[in-house]
Amino acid sequence: MSLQKLPWFAFYPTDFLSSTLEMSPATVGAYIRLLSHQWIAGSIPDEQASRVRICGGGDGVDWDQIQRRLIQVPGGWAHPRLLAEKDRSNSIAEKRRAHIAKVNDRRSNRDSDCDNDCPTTTTTTTTTPSPVGDGWKGVSKSAREKLMQREKLDTDGLDALLEGQWNYLSKKLVFAGCADSMVGTAWLHAVKVWAGRGVRPSTTAQKLTENLNGCRDAQSVIRYRMKQASQPAR
Repeated sequence: MSLQKLPWFAFYPTDFLSSTLEMSPATVGAYIRLLSHQWIAGSIPDEQASRVRICGGGDGVDWDQIQRRLIQVPGGWAHPRLLAEKDRSNSIAEKRRAHIAKVNDRRSNRDSDCDNDCPTTTTTTTTTPSPVGDGWKGVSKSAREKLMQREKLDTDGLDALLEGQWNYLSKKLVFAGCADSMVGTAWLHAVKVWAGRGVRPSTTAQKLTENLNGCRDAQSVIRYRMKQASQPAR
């Protein structure tokens, strides 16, 4: 998305209401439409006909009240505070974009170290072993029975579903930076939630790892989220 075309801008209700108390409803409506046009186009046109068209009409609008709040800029007029908000929003968006690029680059570099020499899934000598395997077989008999009833599956169907859910959860948590032991703990937690509430491990994994990009201690955050999810509702 272009930084010049952010689809939103910060709105401060207290400031807006206090600064438009003397305006008629028609003028307020025209004013906010012109501000919205400025955010999208960069400026408010100088031609009155264009302004009326943007506002959907001009009946009852006090154009002088609006004009006093604007300054001249290349291409027309603009509200100075909205110009400052645009610069601030662009700066925030650029910092976020740079942070995401940095995180992705770090992950890419980590993965590229293994481009040619990483062992296949049949070995266990990687520095960060992937727990993807048969961890799904550790589900207890009672949990399996509850899941078969909940999902309306036979043994083979449940095995296939369990394996798929385990693979998704384990890959998700390893990518977030979790060790094998933590993945196993999270899997048991997810299965318990699945059997009790019907929430599949893939959804649980998504919630546990949500917004963890660049987090230095993802395991602690995930452990805390599991603990919170296990607390009885009050």
